[in-house]
Amino acid sequence: MDRKTQKIYTVIGLIILAVSAVSAAYQLFIAPEPDQRTLKRTLTTFIVFIIFEFRVNRRHIPALNRRLYKKSYAAHLGSAFENDKKSLNALLYAVGLFNSDKCKKAIGYLYQLEAKCKTPDDYAAVYFFTALCFEELEMSVNAMESYENLLSHKPDHSIALSNLGLLYQYQGNSEKAFVCYLKAVKADPSNAFAHSNLANHYLREGNPEAALKSAKEAMRLDLSIKAAISAAAVASAQLGLNNEAMEYCRLYGKHGGNTSELEEILEGHFVK
Repeated sequence: MDRKTQKIYTVIGLIILAVSAVSAAYQLFIAPEPDQRTLKRTLTTFIVFIIFEFRVNRRHIPALNRRLYKKSYAAHLGSAFENDKKSLNALLYAVGLFNSDKCKKAIGYLYQLEAKCKTPDDYAAVYFFTALCFEELEMSVNAMESYENLLSHKPDHSIALSNLGLLYQYQGNSEKAFVCYLKAVKADPSNAFAHSNLANHYLREGNPEAALKSAKEAMRLDLSIKAAISAAAVASAQLGLNNEAMEYCRLYGKHGGNTSELEEILEGHFVK
């Protein structure tokens, strides 16, 4: 049942409930002798309506396993709201909305939480998930603003720096993107995605040696990042390392990449 249909049924149920309530009020306060059957019908109608609302509406509430979210997003949550259980629960609820593709609603909760923020981790968590929601909604300018707000409170947030770099890259601002990638790697050398983003930046700038070095570091940290594998393949081909390039291409395919497209790209770079 979609939301529109659900609302129609809810309105109908409320009308029936209101009529029943008026009838019950008449029996209780006006009628000389209350009709017990009418009162029972009203009570039954009320119980059925509550059960219906609970069973239907709960389908639209994101599954909220606070312990699971705290564990899954530990790196992003840090110690956010560690002394404010109510705000932490609201934050985790917003995360649940984000996971359920209800980003606009999640943003509403996150905006309300801004006033509750006190520590850098509070601000970082709220702005980080706000930025992710805006990215899902393809509102890159808003996402960038949220990342900038985050970094004003926690300038060494490696993931935010890396993500912001990508947004700058999409806007065609390679210089700012490069600065973000470098800061991201410096803030957390174990951030594989930052190394991967840096590798692809070097590749676009015509520096295959640096690209291959960064791509290898990304793969050492996380071998599943396809962008790093493809960067390593192209950089290897540009350096005349044809066999290595094909090895990376096969690895790219093992991780779900389109090897046919990558092979076409490599053909244009192979040193004959």
